[in-house]
Amino acid sequence: MTDTTTNASAKHEELRTEIEQARKGFHDLLQSLSEEDFRKKSGNDAWSNGQLMWHMGRGVAYIPELVERSRNGKNLNLPRGVFDFINPWLTRWGSRGAKLDTVGQFYDEATDKALAVLGTVNDDEWDKTAVITGNEWSVEHHFHIPGEHFAEHKADILKSLGRS
Repeated sequence: MTDTTTNASAKHEELRTEIEQARKGFHDLLQSLSEEDFRKKSGNDAWSNGQLMWHMGRGVAYIPELVERSRNGKNLNLPRGVFDFINPWLTRWGSRGAKLDTVGQFYDEATDKALAVLGTVNDDEWDKTAVITGNEWSVEHHFHIPGEHFAEHKADILKSLGRS
């Protein structure tokens, strides 16, 4: 007989560690930015560095809703092309007023909510999926978003600052 409780605990801990590593990386990067760096155009043509920092927090903030969709097989039938078109505009609008001293708090609040949802996932739910903006994503996948999203956009920010 397999001990699924132990497997679920290991999965929870692995994902919690990954999310906390992304949070630490986010804050390390944020603390390395000056006000000028924050306002500077990023290596991503759509956004400034500050907008990208806010955008990373917003990505984490979506996790509770995305997990719920995957748990219940409730697709988000927004075509990927439409999402890709509106995402830059939503980020520009949503990040209005974001500052060096506010984006970290926003990221932390979103992370705390994602971690709370992580604690509610049962061992039989990791592989449940929904199609989200054209991609089939599992409950587990959503908890990898903070690390993947941070790695992607950290590179954009560092590129704009001439750092590797």
